[in-house]
Amino acid sequence: MIKHGHMIGFKKSPTYRTWQNMKRRAIHGEPSYRVKPDMDPRWLDFRMFLSDMGERPELSLTLERSDNNRGYWPDNCIWASRKTQSRNRSGVKLDWPSVCAMRQLRLSGFKFREIGWFFDICPGYASKIITDNRWKE
Repeated sequence: MIKHGHMIGFKKSPTYRTWQNMKRRAIHGEPSYRVKPDMDPRWLDFRMFLSDMGERPELSLTLERSDNNRGYWPDNCIWASRKTQSRNRSGVKLDWPSVCAMRQLRLSGFKFREIGWFFDICPGYASKIITDNRWKE
């Protein structure tokens, strides 16, 4: 018998699967994580997780820890797009205001080498960010 009531046909709902994956990462860790994240013990119960986070609003959104140095807690988790998540990694040094500043410096005549040095990134990466449309608000 299903206790959680989160089935779509014979499949678990996206919210329930997200909760299962979050729980697995918190209990067993994840190879790509430097440190195994902890979690709110209340969230061992799906109903508590659902009460705090609500339904997964869209299939394109996933559970995101705003601060990757903290675990899965109600005040640290949001539903976020893959784009938002890709910018919230420990290796990412730039944010949108930095990208805008880089582009402004280039328009002011600075070389990619100088911009890269200032933002602590390689000149080639600075060039890609400035000339490519990958970084958008």
